[in-house]
Amino acid sequence: MTGRPGSGKSSVSSVLKKEGFMEVNVGDMVRGMMKKRGIKINTDSIREFSISLKKREGSIMLAKDIKDELKKGRGNAIVDSIRNIEEVNYLREKVKNARIVLVAVTAPSKKRYSRMISRSRPDDIRNYEEFKSRDRKEERMGLERAISNADFIISNSASQSSLKASVLKLLAIIESKEMV
Repeated sequence: MTGRPGSGKSSVSSVLKKEGFMEVNVGDMVRGMMKKRGIKINTDSIREFSISLKKREGSIMLAKDIKDELKKGRGNAIVDSIRNIEEVNYLREKVKNARIVLVAVTAPSKKRYSRMISRSRPDDIRNYEEFKSRDRKEERMGLERAISNADFIISNSASQSSLKASVLKLLAIIESKEMV
C-alpha cells in the first residue's frame, strides 16, 4: 500500500488486520533500524536515514527486508507505506506464489494536514510549511510514481465507516479476480 503521509494508510491497515491480514509496516521498520543505531527519530532524521540507505543499497533497500517479513507469515499481508514502484516490482519478482497488489490511499491535502497535526508521531509535522516540505521530499523518493502505478486507488475523504466499506469492497474485488 502506498500514499502520501496522512492519507489513511494506517486506517486501511487496521481494517485489513481485522480481516486477518498480517501487517508489515515499513515506517516501523525504518524507525526500528534507527533506534538500534541510536539515531533520534524525527521527520528530518528519518528522511536523511532513508536517503542514506537508498544511496548505499539502492531503491529496493527496504524491499529485501519486506520480502523476509512476508515469507515469515502465512496468508494475506498488507505492506504499509511502499515509497517507490521499484520496491513493488522487486516484491513481485521475489515473493513467489503471492499476488502482489499495489493499492494507493488518497485524501485531500487539508484532510491529510489535519490528521497529521492531530496524531502524535515523533516524525510528524508541526505546521503547514513542514507539511508541504514533507510532501515534496516524499515525491523526490518516488512516491508519485508508486501512486500513479497503483493497481487500485482508495479515496479516504469521508468518514471512517465509509473508508471501511471501501476497503472491504476492494478486498472482495481483489479476491474475486485472477490478477496478473
